[in-house]
Amino acid sequence: MNPDRIEVLLGRRPPDEPEYAVELALEPVATNRVGAARSSGRPMPANILRWATLAVVAGLGVTLGAFTLGSRLAAPMVTSSTTGTAAALPAPSTPLGVIPWLDASPAPAPTPEPTVAPTALPLCVPDDLALVTEGWGGATASAAGGVTIVNVSGNPCHLEKPLAIELDDAMGRAIAHSGPSVNGYSANENLVGLPAGGSAGAIVVWDNWCASPPPVPETLKVTLAAGTPGTTSTSTLTARVRISLATLVPRCDDPAAGSSIATLPFAAPEPSGGAYTPESCAPQDLDAFSGPWGASGGSSYVDLVVLNRGNLDCTFQASPTVRLFDANGTLVVLAGPPRPGQSSTFLLAPGWSASASLAFADWCIGHPALPFHMAIDVGPGKVAVSPVRDPNASIPVPGCMSQPGTTPPSFNLVSPFATPGTPEPPGPDLGDYIPLQVAISPLSTAAPGTELVYDVTLTNVSAYDKPINLAAGCPDYTESLLMSGNATQKRTLILNCGPAGILAAGSSVTFEMHLAIPATAPTGAAALVWELGRMGPAAKSTLTIAP
Repeated sequence: MNPDRIEVLLGRRPPDEPEYAVELALEPVATNRVGAARSSGRPMPANILRWATLAVVAGLGVTLGAFTLGSRLAAPMVTSSTTGTAAALPAPSTPLGVIPWLDASPAPAPTPEPTVAPTALPLCVPDDLALVTEGWGGATASAAGGVTIVNVSGNPCHLEKPLAIELDDAMGRAIAHSGPSVNGYSANENLVGLPAGGSAGAIVVWDNWCASPPPVPETLKVTLAAGTPGTTSTSTLTARVRISLATLVPRCDDPAAGSSIATLPFAAPEPSGGAYTPESCAPQDLDAFSGPWGASGGSSYVDLVVLNRGNLDCTFQASPTVRLFDANGTLVVLAGPPRPGQSSTFLLAPGWSASASLAFADWCIGHPALPFHMAIDVGPGKVAVSPVRDPNASIPVPGCMSQPGTTPPSFNLVSPFATPGTPEPPGPDLGDYIPLQVAISPLSTAAPGTELVYDVTLTNVSAYDKPINLAAGCPDYTESLLMSGNATQKRTLILNCGPAGILAAGSSVTFEMHLAIPATAPTGAAALVWELGRMGPAAKSTLTIAP
């Protein structure tokens, strides 16, 4: 469960919110159900028979066969520590009584496939790559700066050492070059893998400048093999140096020698260093690119990539608004704002990139002013999207699929932004949308190292009076215990749906729950949040942890 969602649930208390728990008054003095024995052989409390007798007399309609004597009959329910108007828990719709707890966890996620070695990947096609420079400064009589190559295609590839590096002044004249063999490499450092939407960075060093400062701004050129098997063709990536090197020219060490430039081997970006709270990404720290467009089923698709070229971690919105403009700068259509459940953010470390897939279809509103261009909303600003040099990188005008209609075109993110290597998002969880209302039985006190036994009642609140077949489609559930001092305990288990069968509209069923209180649990107030699925119906209740 997302911690932010837990905070929302804990703070939610509208005036008309019903109490999730109520005293059943089965005994004159409420006692705690903590410490109920499992079937593993813990001593059975002495009040079991008296509790069962009272239950029958009270007309609960519960048969003894519905109980697990080692756990369910451990102790009566207790008074909730929450305040407010009490509301009775819905009665189960079946004669099963309380369904016993099931100690079973969902199947673990599949193990990610091993990382593919760079030698097993095809050589990168330069037309699918973007070059970015940033972070120049003086270092030991040299001028050094960062350079990043971004794979703006949807295919992984490998990057070999550059064939040449060149620095040009504002007039296009070469002021430093590396020559046919780029120094700084060893035989084992020639390859680096670039995942789809991934990046690799290196340090470029400029040495020995013995003339007046060159005209600015400078341009860096990196020449790579073209990636065509059986040929020796090359392609050159170019990027404008963002900071003026006029005041960062290297020291003159040998007037008779020319100025030189070299690069250290390219490598995958470093993981986040942490140790501080990241802020939202700023537009001036990001670059955005679009790769070659493809078509399928009448729609056009493209990969979008954003790169953090700043010096700090920042948080980026997974599904930002993407805007499409015509040649006159008029907004044509936008993708977004994010749909519910897609507004999450993720950490984007310096030098890291993240990619998403965008679809464009059904243009039925006349002849646009071309070329199109895109921008991504980042906070209050925007980041322009630059297409790569691939001949298919210009934004196409898709065909109209709804003639004679003139509805706005379809333009949306079909997958959110994510950093390379991020596992595919899990499919929809049944518990996220199943129409059930959750209520937790009253809680009181629990001692560290004991087991809390409580009940959860689910009520079918379908707007269309449809039954819910819990036996056929059973959701998982998550228990989150939030204790003082920010201590937390969380686990996801399988609901014991088999005995519940089909739940008619408006009816309810009650499940027994077991929760182990950690032996190291801090004493004081605590809160229990019980939730179906990952973001489904939920309820909360409070208790006290005391010796």
